Amino acid sequence: AAGSAISTPRTPSWHAVPRAESYRVELLAERGEVIATWTTPDTVLAVADSVHVRANTSYDMWVRAILADRTEISSPLVRFNVK
Repeated sequence: AAGSAISTPRTPSWHAVPRAESYRVELLAERGEVIATWTTPDTVLAVADSVHVRANTSYDMWVRAILADRTEISSPLVRFNVK
C-alpha cells in the first residue's frame, strides 16, 4: 500500500485486470530511475535478493497490465519506504 514501510519488497501483488495477458512491473528509485523491471503473467511477483534496495530509502513501484490488443493500463505509482 502507498506509504507503507517494509523490510524489503519481496512479494508485491496486485488485482487482476480483465483481458490482461501479462503485467510489467517497475521498481524505481526516489528520483525516477528504473532499478528493475519484470514481466509476468501472474498477479504476484517474487523479487530476487539480487535486487538491492537500501534501508531508510523511498522507492516507487507501478504495474502495467498488457492487454491482448497490446494496449496498456497503468496503476498509479505507489511509494513505499524500506526500513
